[in-house]
Amino acid sequence: MIPIVGEPLPFHRTPSRPRTRISLSTRTREMLLIVGGFAALVGPFLLYVWAHVQIVSTGYRIEATEQRLKALEQENRALRLRRARLESLAAVDARARDLGLAPPDPARLVVVRAPGAAPRRLPPPLPSPSPSPSPAPASEARR
Repeated sequence: MIPIVGEPLPFHRTPSRPRTRISLSTRTREMLLIVGGFAALVGPFLLYVWAHVQIVSTGYRIEATEQRLKALEQENRALRLRRARLESLAAVDARARDLGLAPPDPARLVVVRAPGAAPRRLPPPLPSPSPSPSPAPASEARR
């Protein structure tokens, strides 16, 4: 529908009557004043309590995180120590001997060289450690 010139637009409302001020009873005004005053007094207190609870809970989270950090640092130190022990050549050699491995016989070594590569000398074999005497059992040590 096309509006005719001079007609008000469909969304345009003309006031049917002038606005009147709503008057509140004295009792209603007193109740609003009491509720507003209560909100003004209790609001800041509730804000303070909420902030305090947030600070305390954040402190607990920080403490828990610090404890976890200490535990992880201790575990890290233990793992580094274990890695150093496992990488120790003496420990690797002892473990190999426990498994029944021995150094290779130099006569059985086969050296493969790439064509045109300069010959290299092999390092001397490691000396076999002499077996250390085992300690006497505790029952014989008391005698």
